[in-house]
Amino acid sequence: MGALERALGLLPHGGGARVGVVADASVDLDPVRSRGNLVRLDPARRADLHVALSARPHLDLLVDLGRGDVARRLPMLLTHVRRGGHLVVPVPRRPALRAALHGLVDTVTRLRDAGPRPPDPRRDARPERERDEHALAASVAAIDVDDDVVVVRMGVAVWSVVPEGSFDDVLAADAGLGQVVVRRPAEAALTAGTVVSSHPDVEAALSTRARALSLREVTDVLVAPRMVATARQTVLPQAFRNTEHRRPRSPALAEWTGWAVRVPDGLPDDPDCTSGTGGTGVPRLDGTYLHLDNLFRGHFGHAITEQLSHLWAWPQVLERHPDARVLVTDADRPVAPWELELLAAAGVPADRVVTASGPVRVERLLQATPGYVVLRHVHPSLRAHYERIGDVLEAEASSTARPERLFLTRRGNRRDCRNADEVEALFTDHGFTVVAPEEHPLSDQVAMVRAARAVGGFAGSGLFHLLLGGSPRPVLAVSHTRYHVWNERAICALWGHPLTIIRGTPDRTTRAWSAAAMHSAFHVDLAAEGRLLRETLATLDA
Repeated sequence: MGALERALGLLPHGGGARVGVVADASVDLDPVRSRGNLVRLDPARRADLHVALSARPHLDLLVDLGRGDVARRLPMLLTHVRRGGHLVVPVPRRPALRAALHGLVDTVTRLRDAGPRPPDPRRDARPERERDEHALAASVAAIDVDDDVVVVRMGVAVWSVVPEGSFDDVLAADAGLGQVVVRRPAEAALTAGTVVSSHPDVEAALSTRARALSLREVTDVLVAPRMVATARQTVLPQAFRNTEHRRPRSPALAEWTGWAVRVPDGLPDDPDCTSGTGGTGVPRLDGTYLHLDNLFRGHFGHAITEQLSHLWAWPQVLERHPDARVLVTDADRPVAPWELELLAAAGVPADRVVTASGPVRVERLLQATPGYVVLRHVHPSLRAHYERIGDVLEAEASSTARPERLFLTRRGNRRDCRNADEVEALFTDHGFTVVAPEEHPLSDQVAMVRAARAVGGFAGSGLFHLLLGGSPRPVLAVSHTRYHVWNERAICALWGHPLTIIRGTPDRTTRAWSAAAMHSAFHVDLAAEGRLLRETLATLDA
């Protein structure tokens, strides 16, 4: 029995099933059209098929009649089948392709018999191929093989993942899902200014190119806390902080394969259920919203870099939808007054900020590509955006204190400098005024930083005020060798500030990257790395 005949036997009587067939125009699909809602897919590259399928709801039945290496396509195609649905693949006639498919089936069977270990959503050190094989085995509820056909029943609920750079193609594949409203071209990232470091060997290169920015409008979107957003069982790209990653990841979404994530517990996996039917109880938000959530919402550093970098599109949003609002989630912490002040300076008044404490179904969601992508780039067009925000906040400042030399100290238990008093004393001896930013209103913080002719400080969010504009001036960042200081370098490159990085020794070190090492307390040796610090301060005095 051929693959198409076998597939027809899996369809329920009465029609209405969602069916996809990968086949060229020479294949007669009339028997399938009479049994369900048919989608014909051109057997092109895997990535093209993935984009085409991601524009549609997951299928009840998917039949792969395309030529080539079906074993390579099978893991991707299965992620587009609903839980309980079937994927049907013919066994190729060519010996090499037949062997590849049987090899994949054998691997799946072996792992299922032994008990697969699906990817750990926290940190899984296994190679990608091993993780993907276990995820595939854990996805298979049943597998049936004969001489002609392989039939796989999908056993888990997943959402498709499409990288930022391909998502405009998803919308183009199906106008009913949404559309691209605005697109700004890619640009060369700004690399102005100089960087001098006490440990230059730990400096990673900044990206030389910033990806194009898109403002997208998507209908009927399921939004959940920690940036989660999905439509038609495809995750929207701004659900991930690092939109540049080859395999986008988020701690809120368990990576399943390179093509999908597992549906989080408590959220519906089928688009027909997101309205609240079927006992899901997901409330609906009518109207238009710009998605402005953040994985670390309520943290100043993440707000000023990542959150604000979506608001480059806010003027275009209002042109298209004058009554639009922004949507954030507050499951972890309520929105603080300083957050509303920051958003208001960016043109979003408090009465336009809507919070959700749990999953909601949004009638129309706008998503803007972030112009600031940590560890990747800052889009040059954001200079004017951030400068406008800085202008508004500086104009609202109540304090007239404007030290010419400003040192922004750091309080708390993350990256605590063990000899901070010695470091601060050295800066004070060279005319710097030590300020704890959180002890002053936000507008005063911004006004002080923009007015200072030299800025020093412990690396971290205290120095991120530099993102809000001001003329180029020397910047001195004090940190340690396990903290990358990427943000400070990117901000100084954007504005042309010459940057000096002083790196002390952390209490905790690890060979590989770890959050514990990055946030470790540290000590600055004023006789060693302190030499560069003293030389830089002496240059300022001269």
